[in-house]
Amino acid sequence: MDAAVNNGEIENGIRGKGSIKEVLILLLASTVLYQLGLSVLVYIAPLMTYAVKHGKLKAALLMLVELLVISGIELIKGGVPEIGNPQSLISFALCLYFPLSLSAAGIVWLYASGKRVAQRIVLSLIPFVVISAIYIVPFAVDRALLAETYSLYNDAFASLVGPIMEPLVGEFDWSIMFTTVMLTIFSILLPTMAVAVCATCFIYETAKHSKESGWEERVRRFSFGSNAIWFLIGAWALVLLNYFISTPAYVPVILLNIALTSVVLFACEGFSVLYVNVWKKRHEVKSMQLFLVLVIIAMLIPGLNILIIFGLPLMGVLESFFDMKKIGVTNEDYS
Repeated sequence: MDAAVNNGEIENGIRGKGSIKEVLILLLASTVLYQLGLSVLVYIAPLMTYAVKHGKLKAALLMLVELLVISGIELIKGGVPEIGNPQSLISFALCLYFPLSLSAAGIVWLYASGKRVAQRIVLSLIPFVVISAIYIVPFAVDRALLAETYSLYNDAFASLVGPIMEPLVGEFDWSIMFTTVMLTIFSILLPTMAVAVCATCFIYETAKHSKESGWEERVRRFSFGSNAIWFLIGAWALVLLNYFISTPAYVPVILLNIALTSVVLFACEGFSVLYVNVWKKRHEVKSMQLFLVLVIIAMLIPGLNILIIFGLPLMGVLESFFDMKKIGVTNEDYS
């Protein structure tokens, strides 16, 4: 009996050490992805895969731990914000804007299992919208704070871009360019988050289901349904209509966010179409292999990356009108 108890304790100890090692590896991988440019879009993917073996709650807790790690990194890089200095607090909060939003999206995706893909994507984007609204509140309440923050970042932009551009264009009102850049950034916030959610959750779902015999077929059959095209058409119709009527500056920003998000969603369907056509020629190709190839091309090869950015949504849109897959089955939305 004593020997059995001792053996059980030793086994539990080994498992505990193995679990700690796995956690540290995943945290390290996530932190590295967070630091490497565009890979920040999928930085929580390793943490989500922890849910495959250990459950949703532990994976969610792991994402919260990673948020603390990222907070520490940002504090080291930018210094501890001063309590009496709102600008330093704002700068720190902005650094956590995307990590906080993507972590919340990942947790929602885990707990929305069982729902259809379109529903899970929408639910995962809701925390981002809520967090964005929370970030806007202080500026909406305190216009002086908004003006001060705008002036601070405008000056920083001018000091950064001015020395580079002035030899080419001469004197220029950099506030105009700064405003244009900021409006552009605000217009792509939601679609950028949609890209991050779709890419991250595809990696997670592949890790979860890759050993299942029907997973690759599910990817090939993926579709949002023929009615989804009306979402894209309606969104872009509103964007076009906005050019003919006078609206506050925030209205076109909101409309562009929605319209570009619809493009991202159809890019997901376009990926499925592309995978079907690649699979027809080479049955051994896996969806994750194709995904990684596209990511590498999009990040590293100028010209071809533009083809991918515009080509995938186009294929997704065309699939709504034509059976571009032609695999002899009705397309379904698998969750």
